[in-house]
Amino acid sequence: YNAILIYCSRLTPPTCDQLKMSEKWERQYQFYHNLFPDIPTITSPELVQKYRDLFFVDDNGAGSSDMMGEECFITANNDCEDGCSSLILIDVRSQPERSVSYIPSAISLEQYESGIKAKTIPLNANIVTYCTVGYRSGVEARRLCDRYDHVLGRIYSLDGIVAYTHAANAKLLVSGHSGQEETTTRVHTFGSMWGQVGNDYQAISFGIG
Repeated sequence: YNAILIYCSRLTPPTCDQLKMSEKWERQYQFYHNLFPDIPTITSPELVQKYRDLFFVDDNGAGSSDMMGEECFITANNDCEDGCSSLILIDVRSQPERSVSYIPSAISLEQYESGIKAKTIPLNANIVTYCTVGYRSGVEARRLCDRYDHVLGRIYSLDGIVAYTHAANAKLLVSGHSGQEETTTRVHTFGSMWGQVGNDYQAISFGIG
């Protein structure tokens, strides 16, 4: 995995000198997602809307409190009308990155593959992988396609947690000292070159780039 991260850091999208800062994060995820034309992309606004559709959240934020639950997307189709399917959100980043914050309902790659072995993961669910800007999520989405037949035609790559911080009504969670999930404005971007987070967020990185 370290080799993948090093390679990722060497794939240099357009820089701030070439682009307006407000455009950089968009051009970055487009650059990385173009490396995986076989993996469809889902945008962060689309993901946020998926939350709202699955849990019947209205424009004022009223709706099911289960929206923030760890397993909510895995079981959401039990109560879903109009044929909408469940969705499993997989955070493929490293544990140090996930410990800073994660998108609500996300599980780790290890949890997903353990769930497959234990037969606790619904095989008919759609899957969305995510990382910082889309390189690692593309790598892992392609690997899952090669390993598991049931994900073919059901897997997508999110535009990334950086893009997610720019989406309206997006929230990030962190496990607090008490073990309870709490909202946070901190987000790990792996390296500073991918640190163009939304104005309400604080970027944390390993110092690369």
